[in-house]
Amino acid sequence: YEIALLSDSCHFVTFQDGDVIMAQGKSSNKLYIIHSGEVKIFLDASGTVIETPPKAQGKTVPQNYGTEISVATEGQILGEISFLTGQPHTATVVAARNCSMVMITPQALQPILKCNSQLISELTELMQQHLSSKPKSPGVTLRIHQSLACGRLWLAHLGGEHVVKPHDYGARREFVVIGNALLRAAEALDEAPVGTIVVSKVAWQYVADKYVGEETKLRNFTVKGVHPLQQGPLIAFPLPRHEWNEDIFHVWTQLKLYCHEGARDLQDVAPFAAEVRKMTVLFVRLHLDLENPDHDTVEDSHRALLAIQRAIYSRNGTLRQFLQDDKGLLAICIMGMPPFSPHENDPTRGVLAAMDIRQGLEALGMKVGIGI
Repeated sequence: YEIALLSDSCHFVTFQDGDVIMAQGKSSNKLYIIHSGEVKIFLDASGTVIETPPKAQGKTVPQNYGTEISVATEGQILGEISFLTGQPHTATVVAARNCSMVMITPQALQPILKCNSQLISELTELMQQHLSSKPKSPGVTLRIHQSLACGRLWLAHLGGEHVVKPHDYGARREFVVIGNALLRAAEALDEAPVGTIVVSKVAWQYVADKYVGEETKLRNFTVKGVHPLQQGPLIAFPLPRHEWNEDIFHVWTQLKLYCHEGARDLQDVAPFAAEVRKMTVLFVRLHLDLENPDHDTVEDSHRALLAIQRAIYSRNGTLRQFLQDDKGLLAICIMGMPPFSPHENDPTRGVLAAMDIRQGLEALGMKVGIGI
């Protein structure tokens, strides 16, 4: 039934040798399946938007589309990433010889996607495989692997130390998610080869009746597909809508507290947009118990971040990020980053800031490791 429904809505199209089927940087909102022929895929590493070339005597005028990165033939799908995400095409596709294709529009596929979760899963997996295998530029290939976990999480608003003058951007805060779910996700990710999805053993209990999986060495599960008995319509959860108006304009003032100092007022950093700088980077590793975090863990994280902020800001440095990874809490600090001006002695400032951080955290009874 679904094939018949789709065949009534899709179109059969042809392209001549040299025709541009998809142009890098532009969106066509169409999915193509090659019926016959061959196409070449080009990538312009500069990110230039490719303009469709003119035709002379019915033939496309050849032009430089960038570096040829692959070839597609009969049965292969084109444009699925742009089709599913709405983003511009990441490469240019040109007919290498006369081609015929099946063209599918969102309007044709939408009714089928609403009642076939298996198809959504397969299209997403296809998109992931293509992202994992296509070179982005000569010698550069994006590799994707994913993991899924569940567990208890703490959502914490930390920090609040003021950036020092003359660049007083006000108190800087961080929104941090900590908990064992992140540790389990990192563990599962280590077992996920390129192009796969691994679910932690705890999370698998909640989805085992919906997906087919294969157990890994650490007793996690690699997703192999959707369970045949679960190919039904997806349940949509309506989200509340909030209109932006003057009554909630004060929210922006609060949100700016969570922005990196150099991004709070874009006009202040615009002159640095294309500037190349030498900067000194500090990685500050906090060794806290994140396997079973509690209120004390969050409070310790808050006090630690305040100590880091005080040390960094006193040396005209910047707190770039504060997050949890598989090894604990990590603060990334930078000397010489906008809105501050670079200094010749930024490396010295970085070492002095690191010493201040170590002293401040040891006074709080915390273990810390710092790399510069």
